[in-house]
Amino acid sequence: KSTLIKLLVLQNLRRGEGFMVIDPHGELARDVLSMVPGGRADDVVYISPASLHRCGRTVRINPLEVRREEERHVVVMSFVNALYNLYRDSWGPRLETVLRNAAQALVEGPNNTLSSMSSLITDRSARDALLRGVASRSVRHFWREIFEKQYSRDAGGSAYNKLDKILATPAIAAMLDSQESSVRMDEAIRERRIVVVDLGSGASDDIAAFLGTIILHMLYVEARRGAGPGGGEGERRGAFHCYVDECHLFSTAQMAEMLRALRKFGVKMVLATQTANAYDRQFAAELTGTCSTLLCGSCDPGTAQLLAPRMPLGAGELGGLPRHTFAFCGHDHGVPVSGVVRSRPVPDARQPLRRWQDVAAHSLRLHGEEVSVGRYAPRRRAAAAEMDPLEAAILHALFFERRGMAREEIAGMMQRVFEVRPREVYEALVNTLVNQLRYVAARSAGGGGGGGGGGMRTLYSVSREALNGYLSQAAAGRRAGGAAHVRVMTDIMEHHMRRGDYCVPDLGDRGGDAPDLLIMEPETYRRPSDGAVLRDARRWNEDAVVAVEIETDPGKHLGQVVRNYSKNDDRGYKVWYVCFSYAHRAKIAGALSGAGVGPERYAVDVVDASRIGEGGYVPDAPYLRAQDPAAGPLPGAGAGRGGAARRGEGAAPGGQEGLEAGILAAVGDGIPYDAGSIAAGLGRPEPDVRAAVRRMKARGVLYEDLEERRTRQARLDGG
Repeated sequence: KSTLIKLLVLQNLRRGEGFMVIDPHGELARDVLSMVPGGRADDVVYISPASLHRCGRTVRINPLEVRREEERHVVVMSFVNALYNLYRDSWGPRLETVLRNAAQALVEGPNNTLSSMSSLITDRSARDALLRGVASRSVRHFWREIFEKQYSRDAGGSAYNKLDKILATPAIAAMLDSQESSVRMDEAIRERRIVVVDLGSGASDDIAAFLGTIILHMLYVEARRGAGPGGGEGERRGAFHCYVDECHLFSTAQMAEMLRALRKFGVKMVLATQTANAYDRQFAAELTGTCSTLLCGSCDPGTAQLLAPRMPLGAGELGGLPRHTFAFCGHDHGVPVSGVVRSRPVPDARQPLRRWQDVAAHSLRLHGEEVSVGRYAPRRRAAAAEMDPLEAAILHALFFERRGMAREEIAGMMQRVFEVRPREVYEALVNTLVNQLRYVAARSAGGGGGGGGGGMRTLYSVSREALNGYLSQAAAGRRAGGAAHVRVMTDIMEHHMRRGDYCVPDLGDRGGDAPDLLIMEPETYRRPSDGAVLRDARRWNEDAVVAVEIETDPGKHLGQVVRNYSKNDDRGYKVWYVCFSYAHRAKIAGALSGAGVGPERYAVDVVDASRIGEGGYVPDAPYLRAQDPAAGPLPGAGAGRGGAARRGEGAAPGGQEGLEAGILAAVGDGIPYDAGSIAAGLGRPEPDVRAAVRRMKARGVLYEDLEERRTRQARLDGG
């Protein structure tokens, strides 16, 4: 069945015709994408709920969009029919009345989306505001006079529950929460587009069927419009074909109307199903009369009995057809034809011509819109910070100072980082770090001072509990991956702790579901008086949590590279891979690309394994906001062993080796580099820098400069 559809699609592609494929399972849709020749890639419109998570982009659809007054009733009834197809087992006249009047109210007002319908049903103030834009007297009367008295308690609640199930599916909510569709079906028909609807993932089967029914409704409305004012059959440039696999999953009432009506508007329907028993009786009985061509392979007795009167074989013979053999009946220029044939594969239909992910991504860049996943799919977090930024900064400062400190000294250090009063620092130190978490130990010491003053004072230092618990990542630890893996992880962590960030490592005792390292930075705000950017003492920036995955040899476990991305992306984390060579980086990119994950969805940095334990080789984590230079690292933290590999931090040491070290530090964040900028930042002559860059690229230490990246990107953009 699917192969036959692909052969028909291949004919459409060879003839330059437009078509739509609706596939509830996904495999057929992806095979069709792989068959699209490069010259028609711009014609592809890829619609899939899964694109939101895969690419961060989705095609937007407003199922209640009306562009002509005379279409309002058709749009309303088609939408209600799609809901009926989804909820037929719990449908009733009162529910239909509420949903029909809600849809009629929305199609009259501007800027309404499907989520507006939920507000109309449940929120009286929103209802009053929306009804002010409704001209229909009967619709206003229903919502103002009848709904509250007769429908709000039972039918209203039922209607809200039905809508909530749809909008609770993040991918569907992202697609349908739009005032205007990003794809127009009239253009798809007129311009011979290739519309591929992949419903195989991203939503449950029933919600996917609802979406498919909505898209079929859009095709129906736009195809009929061709016969209205300003259009006509004569303006069609060839037929447009619509293939619906497993068509019994969609609205049979709509399917019957499309079979009857769309042929004369130049749209040819192809319906495929495993068995006619899946249809309701009336629709199944009409099939043999409304379909001009019937094809039947080996089938169940019920389907054989239905089709046998028009076929050249009896019901028993239809049920026993061998594989790749089917009976057919139809018309050839008005002359009835029938027969039994055996299909044979067409080579270029079996062999993918292109990677389907590349075609899909290209289509979404043209026809999709970038959508925030977090807006529709709040992610679960693997671990919450047990300290706020002020408490973490106190603990980190004590750890890096490695000595006992008086509370006044600690308060002075924290006031250089945060806008806090000494009392707030004392409360965070004593109440949280000493008494609650027990990460800080307090001890009494004799008073000292140049004046010979006596007395006792309290000194605070890192406790044994902290060194064995939260700070064990910076002191010691064993984890699968080897010594280099652990050292890089702890160096990255120490570097970010010095920045004031919060780090949660996985030392092998938290299961396989955690990333190697989580990094969170404090929220920042701008002080009104002078515009200075300051760290927030109480809040972490949970919108930019970075998950670090250190890949020592990704070629041995490419599947794990993809799983590491998926588990972190599912939680809303930004994914940062750290590896030890540019060959490793290429393998990571290849594995993720094969899974449909574009390079804009993650970051990769290469570190020099020979410099582990030295200062300056660890890059800043991507995605985190740059700290205000005035704030700098935590007071007393210094640069440390894992000091940042930032651009242009001081002049490079003398000699060839020193210059190369400076270049590595300047490009340590892994983005394309410009030799002129590096030379200026290092205070070295540009010819010397360019010569050093050439030597380092020849040894594979550096990857490509800015001009090479631009040239390569231009070549990719040009196909």
